[in-house]
Amino acid sequence: MKGLIHSAVLISMILLNGCASATTPAPPILTPLPTDTPVPTSTPAPTPTATQTPTPAPTLSPMEFSQKAGPLCEAAFSSSDANLQEVSAPLVYLFQYEYAEDGQWGVVNNFFHPAEAVAEADVNAVVCVRASRQRMFSYTDGAPGYQLTWNIRLISWPDGSVIGSNTFRGDRPPAIKYGSGPEYGRSPQDKLNQWVYDHLTNKTFFYTGDRVSELAFSPNGQMLVAAKGLRYNVSYEGSSFDMAISVWNVATMEVLHILHGHTKEVNWLPISPNGKLLASSDSDCNLKVWDLATGELLKSFDGRGCNSEFSPSKWSRTSVSASATKGASGAGPPSPW
Repeated sequence: MKGLIHSAVLISMILLNGCASATTPAPPILTPLPTDTPVPTSTPAPTPTATQTPTPAPTLSPMEFSQKAGPLCEAAFSSSDANLQEVSAPLVYLFQYEYAEDGQWGVVNNFFHPAEAVAEADVNAVVCVRASRQRMFSYTDGAPGYQLTWNIRLISWPDGSVIGSNTFRGDRPPAIKYGSGPEYGRSPQDKLNQWVYDHLTNKTFFYTGDRVSELAFSPNGQMLVAAKGLRYNVSYEGSSFDMAISVWNVATMEVLHILHGHTKEVNWLPISPNGKLLASSDSDCNLKVWDLATGELLKSFDGRGCNSEFSPSKWSRTSVSASATKGASGAGPPSPW
């Protein structure tokens, strides 16, 4: 009996201990949750690519071209003269100076830049210039004063046939020189370039033969007017003081008129609003009014107009006014006639 009671007590204690254990569970083991921070990975280095070097445009080698074209120029002067009819740009200028020690033919760049070839494959013609000089006098220090003469043969490229010939003389040397050594008159470059320009079949530019001091378009854009600027070396004998004004047809590039009369640099070229009249005034304030259609000089005002401009006229003819005009004052602007 006692044994049974002891067993029951043990069982009861075990059950009580199990219940007590069930009411106090063990603390859970915390596992960290995943975060949004990406795991760093190695980035492969970019594969280098070869840089594409642009192919340079072919250019004309002056030395190589001189070696090719020099014999053709030499042969051209053994041929008979030819009357130039037309020539197509681009061109190359080759010079031979008879008074130089070597007497070799050589390319001269930037001689007539708008018409010159950049690459040998573009060349259509070669201007062969044989330059000579003539001693005109001696200065007080014994140095000579020379005048230049250029003998020209224009040949087609690459066959070398002569398509034109001419001779141009430069200006006489100046009466007074500065510094030591010989002095030369102005070269005939303008004359040569004008001759070439007049016969170009593919003109892409306008040419006056000298500096340009002022430009103006007609109101309808059909005519371009350009005034020739003052030469830097007007002290040379034979140099021109004629500051001519050129009028072109823009569409055909034809010279319509060459207007003569100014001897000073022309700085103003206003055109009347109706496009019929052109006014020109120079650095001495000499004002001239021209008929733009015919090129006729209509009126001159000596020393009476600088910075000239046309004003809309209520009169039968367009009137011109100037900041320095000495005209009578009245209700309307003074008529130039």
